[in-house]
Formats: sequence, structure tokens, C-alpha cells
Amino acid sequence: MCRPAGDGLAWLAGEARVVAQAREIVLGKHRQPREALRAAAYWKQNTAAFHGRLDG
Repeated sequence: MCRPAGDGLAWLAGEARVVAQAREIVLGKHRQPREALRAAAYWKQNTAAFHGRLDG
């Protein structure tokens, strides 16, 4: 992943486990500020009717 220069917003959506892993990469490795991150888990494997926010 190559992060462009300047301020930005990271937006993640997908399966809960994958979004959680991507969130850690964006916040940890790429040091994106928490306030510039929006993350939503729209489904979770083997779970019905799941929707969760994983922001900051």
C-alpha cells in the first residue's frame, strides 16, 4: 500500500476479521490518525445480521 502525501481519510468496509486486520495496518504501519479513519464490518463469518463499526 502506498500512501499519498498530505491529509486524507481511510475508509474500510468488509468482513469483520479482514477489516480489523486492515485497520491495524492503516493505524500502525501507515500511522493514519484515528480521527481520519472510518471502518465498518458489514458481515462476520458464520454470524447472521452482523454490522459493526471499528472506527478509531
